[in-house]
Amino acid sequence: MTQPLGSPLPALISYYNRLEADPNQMVAGFGFSLEKIHFQVVLESDGTFVSLDDIRERSDRGKPIPLSRLVPDGGGRSGTGLKPFFCWDNTGYTLGRDNKGKPERAAEMFAAFRDLHLSFREELGGDQAFAALCRFLEKWDPARAESESTWSEAAGLNVVFKVRGHAAFVHQSDTVKAAWLRRQAADNQTEGRVHGVSLVSGQREEIARLHPLLSGVIGANTMGAAIVSFNASSFESYGKSQSYNAPVGAVDVFRYTTALNRLLADKARRVSIGDATVVFWSDRAEAADAEEIAQQFFIEPVAKDVAAEDGKMISRLWEFLKAARQGRLEDHVSDSEAPFYVLGLSPNASRLSVRYWLATTVRQFAERLERHAADLEIAGARPGAPPLVIRGMVAEIMPQEMTSDSQKRYAAQLAGEIARAVLGGLPRFPEALLNSIVRRIRSDGVMSWRRASILKAFLKREGSFDVDVYLNKEHPEKAYHCGRLLAVLAFAQEQALGKVNGGVVRRNLGSVMATPGLMLGRLQRAAEIGHIPKLEGDLPDFVRDELKDINVRLQDDVPSRLSLRQQSLFALGFYQQLQYLDYTGGQVKANKRWRTPQGEWARSKLEVKVAEALQRFKLVYMYEPRALLDEGERWPDFVVRRGRGKDLFIEVLGMNTPEYNNRWDIKQHAYERFGITREGGPEGRLIVLDFRDRAYNERVVHEALRPYFSNQEDSLSQEMQEPSND
Repeated sequence: MTQPLGSPLPALISYYNRLEADPNQMVAGFGFSLEKIHFQVVLESDGTFVSLDDIRERSDRGKPIPLSRLVPDGGGRSGTGLKPFFCWDNTGYTLGRDNKGKPERAAEMFAAFRDLHLSFREELGGDQAFAALCRFLEKWDPARAESESTWSEAAGLNVVFKVRGHAAFVHQSDTVKAAWLRRQAADNQTEGRVHGVSLVSGQREEIARLHPLLSGVIGANTMGAAIVSFNASSFESYGKSQSYNAPVGAVDVFRYTTALNRLLADKARRVSIGDATVVFWSDRAEAADAEEIAQQFFIEPVAKDVAAEDGKMISRLWEFLKAARQGRLEDHVSDSEAPFYVLGLSPNASRLSVRYWLATTVRQFAERLERHAADLEIAGARPGAPPLVIRGMVAEIMPQEMTSDSQKRYAAQLAGEIARAVLGGLPRFPEALLNSIVRRIRSDGVMSWRRASILKAFLKREGSFDVDVYLNKEHPEKAYHCGRLLAVLAFAQEQALGKVNGGVVRRNLGSVMATPGLMLGRLQRAAEIGHIPKLEGDLPDFVRDELKDINVRLQDDVPSRLSLRQQSLFALGFYQQLQYLDYTGGQVKANKRWRTPQGEWARSKLEVKVAEALQRFKLVYMYEPRALLDEGERWPDFVVRRGRGKDLFIEVLGMNTPEYNNRWDIKQHAYERFGITREGGPEGRLIVLDFRDRAYNERVVHEALRPYFSNQEDSLSQEMQEPSND
């Protein structure tokens, strides 16, 4: 297994090596660069000008797109000096005319371009295409350029040269490339380049005086910025100047900057988080699948209606995270132990600072993403939505319009801290995350699934309170049940008065969550008098059952004030109870729930008959309690507690559809893996009452349970009915 490299520069150099080894990647070698080329000058073998041709491609809308081509590296220009590039350049240098309105300056540029190439004539005399270029430069009249039919579009743009009868451009000849590299090496020696031990390779080699600029970092200088830069004597030491203070070999500098510029230019590998521009990669081609999936995690679709293609990628992301949870990453990536890197860069004047750096493996990266997704998982999330990404978390807690610089700085700092917690697998999120989201909820009274998931993620990662994906009616904290109580009161008011007039209780969320003892009693009395009596059907009984359950847990002791973390629990209880009420209460309202003698609201009449039979056996049971199995939370239909290893888990099967049967297969396998089997496993015994293909009534249900509870059977109080489906 290849261990991840510990610092950014070696990791970027390794990524460059990956690109260089891939024939499908167009990556520049040392001494060359990838540049945008727009036109070609076509010549005869004797140097006669033929044409100035547009070689750009066209988008679907007809917009011209320049070609990216590998050309001799000019090293960039600064100031007003003349610096021609070899075998390519803009029209000012190559043809002596441009669109800047300064023909005298353009003539000087052309002369410099001509002299550079003629200085190679003796060395490259045997290269026919280069010889043709030299003859063209000797006899070309710059004034002729403006008479070309394509000049209006070509003026000022980059051009290359091609000789008729030759398939390649002049600069693509192997002899031309070799001559260029020899000239570069000779220039380095005559310029007195410094040699020393590179901090990256540990070898003695030529040290780069300046590091090329990097483009694509949001907020940085538009001309580019450098990671390594010493532009003032106060930064220097030991008599060294410029980048000699951080010695890195010239070849390695070229490689890491080429690789990083490639990443920054790739929208699929780059994302902004706060004020940081983040890139991610692996130096192994086998990890390409993981790179694509990481893109889906970092870049959340903005549109509410996810496009079909985005939907496929989101589904693929969820499958990837599920595989990470279950230890099946090899099903999705070729090499789960391949190194994986994440680099966050922030602008700092003319330089760049490393905001965060993660060097890990694909497996560990996937496990951290899976942990984040699991921490955020909450009932009621938008179906088909990807995991809430870091930018989405910050968007939920900051105002939509951040007008002040302090707000923007705060959001950027918070985003960076959240990213470090997620990517670094830290044991807790920044405290500012909890402060901000509780303050936002109290301010606008909105409790969305996104905010609930952030609260749950914070509390779960910290471990200060027990938090679940779904409503937990057995939660030990009173703050949680205070939130539940407010949700029931809001539900009763809205069902009685409608959402237009019934949002008063919900709008009090911000004030009640801080001081529940001052308001909950008054709101409950108002509901009992003015709202619950107006409910229809079984809803009054349903609401009273919920209130009774909550008040028993509160024991008439509602806290007068709640701490910040208790307020977050209050808000989470409020949200999860509302999710439960919207679903279960809606079913009660539609007469799709039935009340058992013990007061539970069962999903079917069959389950009511099972509950009645269990009572006749004088058994104390729990209806749909939460059970934590290996694959997550499950809800057995009934549980009879008899001590660990002796508990009875009762499942009632009453439907016979492919979807229903598939869900049952998944649930049954989860039981078996956890040690709950029909014969009796180390964690308990599974009892399956299967009525999918047969009729039932009290007698049939009773007889189905008899083998398990015959010693506790009570005499039946009435005649059993003949089998019927009721």
